[in-house]
Amino acid sequence: MRTWPALFLLLSCTGSTFNNSNATPDPEPLAAAVQAWEQDPGPRPLARVSELAEVARRHPPGDRAADVVLARAMSEVLLRPTLAEVRLRPHAGELTGADAELWLTILLRAGLLDEFAGEVNRRFGLSVDPTLPALRAASSQAAIHREMTWHRAVRAHDAAQLANQHLRLQRQLIDMPVPELAEAVRTLARLRPDATVRLVFTRAVNQDDPDPVSALGQIPAKAGKRRVVSYAASAEELDAATATFLAEAPPRTVGLVAEIRRPGHPSEVLCGQGRLEQGQFWMVSGCSGARETAWLQATDRYLDLRAAGRSEAEATTEIQALYLEKIAAQGER
Repeated sequence: MRTWPALFLLLSCTGSTFNNSNATPDPEPLAAAVQAWEQDPGPRPLARVSELAEVARRHPPGDRAADVVLARAMSEVLLRPTLAEVRLRPHAGELTGADAELWLTILLRAGLLDEFAGEVNRRFGLSVDPTLPALRAASSQAAIHREMTWHRAVRAHDAAQLANQHLRLQRQLIDMPVPELAEAVRTLARLRPDATVRLVFTRAVNQDDPDPVSALGQIPAKAGKRRVVSYAASAEELDAATATFLAEAPPRTVGLVAEIRRPGHPSEVLCGQGRLEQGQFWMVSGCSGARETAWLQATDRYLDLRAAGRSEAEATTEIQALYLEKIAAQGER
């Protein structure tokens, strides 16, 4: 008879074990493993993340903190975005900060681009075209490259969208050199002091280019016929974009597209296509002809004024007036 208490105790312990196995596991070991992998992305830390993530995945979703940690491990370390998406979706509407950005990257990696575009617009007010080839390429890259986050994908989208603009505009023959390309690019920001300037440099596709769908950074501008070399989303990034472009030394046709946005005014788009030889960009054609020519003449004048000892402020004021005069003479504003 004394065996009954012992049997009862055994069953109680067994039941307790079953209950614990169904409980949400502590997310801290998995979070620590992810952090260790970030510091040392080798095979052993990766194996540890995989082991802990597999254990955590056996438990149903529900605990938000645990689900976020598991989704981060699945998406950012193990590159299994579909599993991460299923885990995080029940909490998607509640996510903020870094967790919300994780959700955007998961949608990108999983190829859910319509939802991705909607979420980017809802959360950040950014307009994203889910059908743009560059975004589809970025999504494919994100599925195999951890470096392709939602931020980089949106930049790739914006750069390709800007690069495509010159394809929709009539090109005019210019055939003139661009004086000191880096200074000419800076002059774009000087011409409209109240404006936001974006710039993209492109080149023609080379036969030995890696596949843009899988090679990180190879973003097609339109139908895979042009490649974006560098992109500046602000005046502060113009120098870096120009330096990257010159460092690559494209051997074939190159181009640039610049957009100047002023509050309450239509965007001004300037573009040029030509060739680059030993750092000298020779522009063969432009979008309007008038704006591009006025920009290059303003750059020439700025360089002359600075060489003559005029201050940057004085030279900038004069070329602003010169630019407006030149485009007004061509019937533009």
